[in-house]
Amino acid sequence: GRNYDKEIDRLMGRMTLAEKIGQMNQVSGKSNPTGVLKQYSSLEGGVREGKIGTVLNVTGAVTTRELQRIAVEETRLGIPLIFALDVIHGYKTISPVPLAESCSWDMETIEAAARMAAVEASAAGLQWTFAPMVDIARDPRWGRVMEGAGEDPKGRDGLLPVLLPDTESLRQGNPRLGALGRLPIGKPNREGGIDKYVSYS
Repeated sequence: GRNYDKEIDRLMGRMTLAEKIGQMNQVSGKSNPTGVLKQYSSLEGGVREGKIGTVLNVTGAVTTRELQRIAVEETRLGIPLIFALDVIHGYKTISPVPLAESCSWDMETIEAAARMAAVEASAAGLQWTFAPMVDIARDPRWGRVMEGAGEDPKGRDGLLPVLLPDTESLRQGNPRLGALGRLPIGKPNREGGIDKYVSYS
């Protein structure tokens, strides 16, 4: 099989500092912006200049394919982009919110809903989603309560095996979204429904 570690080491050795920084840059599409968009007149230009590694909120096979073509064919190293979107409870086919799903304890149906979302989103050119939300929600005023399995770790832990992609499925080439179990690492409890971060300066 291919030795990906060696390939990555060789690629990293060829990259300039600017190209490495570009790969860490995550930019949102203009149609559904997340964050500041002022630095690029167009996504195409930013990709062509090697200043973008991940694109958020851009969907559709035609659009993602064209941006990917630019990244692979019109940049010095041809590194593909990663396309990402919050796919929380369905893409085109909408399922109950994760909090409601977790109350059912119907793992087969929950897995089927996640599979449908992955198939639909990957058909639209997406490769990565910021789900499942695996934090423990103990304050109903917090806006992300609906994205998780509630306040009981048992509910969350029971859902993870059916929501996170397994290595064998990826090996077989099944359509999947890269899943990211997000939010809990390094984040304190939410009090009063507010995210509280520690700032070091």
